[in-house]
Amino acid sequence: MHGLVISPLTTDIAASAYGRDYLAKKSEGQTLINLYCTTISKAPMEPSCAKLRNFILMTLYNISLNQRGLQLVSMQPNMLGILSWLLQEETDMWNKLNTLRLIQSILTEPTSPTLIHQALELIPVSYLQQLSTNSNSDLASIAMDILADLKSFRMDTDAHMTEREL
Repeated sequence: MHGLVISPLTTDIAASAYGRDYLAKKSEGQTLINLYCTTISKAPMEPSCAKLRNFILMTLYNISLNQRGLQLVSMQPNMLGILSWLLQEETDMWNKLNTLRLIQSILTEPTSPTLIHQALELIPVSYLQQLSTNSNSDLASIAMDILADLKSFRMDTDAHMTEREL
């Protein structure tokens, strides 16, 4: 619980390269990352908890900008499934934006082929297409980038399937 109380502070720490590196390398930081990943999946979707979800999403996104941090975040059990669910259920626009940013960060440099398959399975293309026409240009732009990534992954997957058949 203490990690949640200091979430605004850890968001600021994770905003700097040194802070990201510290959180990703130290066992206490890794414990905090695990806590945040667990909490984001269990945090109530009530508007009163939107700020807490926002701090956690911003912190996880900032941490994902560090290579080791990206591995820690992306290797969390069902992380893309949780983010996909959160993206669809979230009513706060800033939280949707930060969820998209975190998904984009994970997909920019997937740490394992499993992540690519999970992304293709779990992230609803139709919902991303809907977001890509949103009046918030940042949200629309990131949704379009993720759609392009998913299309590229799908083409790569199809190409590998065709090569195996030959």
